[in-house]
Amino acid sequence: MCFFPPLADACEAAGWQCDGCVRAVASGGVLRSLPAVGETIEVDIAEAEAAGGGGAWVAAEVAEHLGEGRFAARYETWRFCASLGDSASHRLSGHLGSSRVISRQELSMDDEGLDWRRLPPQGAAAAQAAAAAAAAAEEAAAAARASAAERRSADAAALARDTQPRPSPLLAKVEALFREGYVIADGCIDAVQVETCLDVVEEGFKHYMHSVKQLDLQEELLASGFMEIKMRSAGRWASPSTPPALGSDATLTHFGCMLSFPGSATQPWHSDGPHMNAGGDPRFVAPVHAVNVFVPLANGPTEYVPGSHLDFDAKVPSKTPSLKAGSALIFDYRLKHRGLGNSGTEERPLLYITYAKPFWLDVYNFDRKRYKNLPAASRAERTEKRQRTIFGGLP
Repeated sequence: MCFFPPLADACEAAGWQCDGCVRAVASGGVLRSLPAVGETIEVDIAEAEAAGGGGAWVAAEVAEHLGEGRFAARYETWRFCASLGDSASHRLSGHLGSSRVISRQELSMDDEGLDWRRLPPQGAAAAQAAAAAAAAAEEAAAAARASAAERRSADAAALARDTQPRPSPLLAKVEALFREGYVIADGCIDAVQVETCLDVVEEGFKHYMHSVKQLDLQEELLASGFMEIKMRSAGRWASPSTPPALGSDATLTHFGCMLSFPGSATQPWHSDGPHMNAGGDPRFVAPVHAVNVFVPLANGPTEYVPGSHLDFDAKVPSKTPSLKAGSALIFDYRLKHRGLGNSGTEERPLLYITYAKPFWLDVYNFDRKRYKNLPAASRAERTEKRQRTIFGGLP
């Protein structure tokens, strides 16, 4: 509504109307009025604020009336940065190269149709819906940015955790193996597996001893032994098995069983393999190259000297734990140890398994030049043996 010049005969109650307004009303026009506070209109923003340049109509909200036919409207635009490297703007908006700006513009009734325009009734509702949708979209975008920030924070924390060494229940045992030269692992095989192994050991020992007796090789067995069976010390027999065909990089070299019979003597101190030094330099101790795994099939002791894998002459007290059937004693091949005598009434079988690095092979304990294979008895030899047994005592 305009206020100047007023009608000469208009009373104050009729409102202030100019001659043009009166003529517009008289001819069927609509008397213009200020848009209400909170009403949505459209304003023509400046070229600098338009996304593509050249101006643009955007929705605006009437903020307040300023008097004398003037009012203020506010609207939202995106200000595009001069440089895409403006990281501050990026942080403000979350959009590459732009920032969100709330602008305010003062308008008058004389600017209607030029700088601002009213929305048709149905357009106003649509604009309000669009504004609500835009607000919802902005909230969703803000939530997405917050969620992305949380994910980045969580990923950074996970990366920090992953760079730290993870604790392992086996770490303490590995450290003990390197430091002391041995470690004990309980419950490696259960009672059923122990009984199965006992049956196999008993059957194998009977088979080899039967062959020795059939061929009258008792003296040779005691003197040197065979690859299949040999005496380690009085009353103590070892029966190795050949390693499986695991290829040229096989790490399982030998496995078998040792039998300690009642009355067997204590072994002398020994290590299963020599210490290896770099060029004979005693200051250098090579890392472990082979380990033995002893799995007793009956409760029994083994005595060893902790740290002797690093120094065979180490002056430290020995230890003699009593190993339970099914447990495992894992020790460095160089560790000084010995099996104790058996003063009981039962055999004490013990499985042994040897693992080694690919470059190393025990050529002393399992040397085919040192031990020959146990020959198989021919039918004639078996018949002759039976005849000597049956008729040897006859006149």
